[in-house]
Amino acid sequence: MCDDKFLIGSTIQVMRDMAQKGLCPSCRKVVSLADFQDSLSLLEYHISGFCQKCQNEIFKEESEGK
Repeated sequence: MCDDKFLIGSTIQVMRDMAQKGLCPSCRKVVSLADFQDSLSLLEYHISGFCQKCQNEIFKEESEGK
């Protein structure tokens, strides 16, 4: 549906804007690059904008569901 594509596009743009401002799009807190545990987490930050804490929560839920 056209409305769904618009909403998805708008959401992605908001997430990009927040990441460019140094804010996590999930928790809206300032992201510090020093907080990342490893290079994989830092790579994920560059893809999604999620801080380490949010990544831990998101990927913990994924691994528990398997």
